[in-house]
Amino acid sequence: GLGDVYKRQVYATCAEYFKERDGIRLQNQAEREQICATLEKFTEDANWSSMDYPSVTRLMNKGHDDWRQYGDIPPKQHRILNERFHAALDPIKQKMDEELNRNLEHKQNIIEQLQTCLDSETDASTMTALAKRLQQEWKSVGITHRGKDQKHWRIFRKLCDAAFARREQEGIEKRQNAKIDAQKAQAICKELASEDIDKNRLQTLRSEFLALERPPNAKEFESLMQNAKVRLADRQEDLLIEDLKRKASLCTLVEDKTYEISQAQAAWSGGVDLPKEIEQRLLNRLENKPVNSDEAEKLCVKLEMLVGIEAPDSAAMRMQIQVELLQKGLGQGIKEERTRKQQFRDLQMTFYCLPVLPAYIDRFGTAEDVFTKNTPKVREEQH
Repeated sequence: GLGDVYKRQVYATCAEYFKERDGIRLQNQAEREQICATLEKFTEDANWSSMDYPSVTRLMNKGHDDWRQYGDIPPKQHRILNERFHAALDPIKQKMDEELNRNLEHKQNIIEQLQTCLDSETDASTMTALAKRLQQEWKSVGITHRGKDQKHWRIFRKLCDAAFARREQEGIEKRQNAKIDAQKAQAICKELASEDIDKNRLQTLRSEFLALERPPNAKEFESLMQNAKVRLADRQEDLLIEDLKRKASLCTLVEDKTYEISQAQAAWSGGVDLPKEIEQRLLNRLENKPVNSDEAEKLCVKLEMLVGIEAPDSAAMRMQIQVELLQKGLGQGIKEERTRKQQFRDLQMTFYCLPVLPAYIDRFGTAEDVFTKNTPKVREEQH
């Protein structure tokens, strides 16, 4: 009857459905088998020493996605294919885990390098250069576990911020120190320009200036230091000449019978130490040892020539001296290399060691006054 007809129709429909489902299951089985084969082939051919691990990640992700897509397979094949799939994935996963751990250790090492640098006395410039280099190195590290990588990144970024903050702070301190050093340098230069500075203080100021970090007025300091040294040398020379004249005066007092030698000897000590040769010549004068009496006039004329005084009664002596100078220059090739100040001092040293007449003393003193009046306080530069 109608019931049988209906049953046959339902059975035919179900048979068609089951036949179509079986076909889909067999097709899905084939897809899963292909997934397994692809993974197995990859493992067989893989060169892990030069592997592109991001591509491996993509391969595994696609394998899992496709595996889920083709999940409807014949029931008897579920366990077999699942075991094959995991067996194909396991060696790949093992290599991936090894790479992930290596990269994580690499990033941990980067963190430790920067932390060690921050804990040391390394200057900010070197530290920030290291931080920048490590940032580039961080970017070049391969794949890592996302969660662990984020934790490491937060630590590393905090250390980088600390390094750059230290550089900024050091920059502020350097600018502050530079301002202080500039003020100190200016004060040192001001003191160097004073007239009453002594040798010990000069050395102290030099040490203080050299201890400053990049003072802005180094050239000014060197110029002032040189001038101060010149003033000290001039002052020392003035003291030498002063003591030379003092001892020469004692000799004169003995020579004109105002003093006994013993009185001059009693007043001899004191003052500064004269060069040994000059001291001995003065002692020879004190003991009235014979000297060349013509030399006093010659020294007067030499000093007059140096300062531009022409004495008519010494024309012959002037001519003699000029001839001697010409012979030295042309015949012997001797060139005068002393400054005018040095020549002046040498003439003084020689003159006051001689027993001379009062007229020569006055004449020499007149020429000395002309030289002193026309000579700047700061010593002449060589030539």
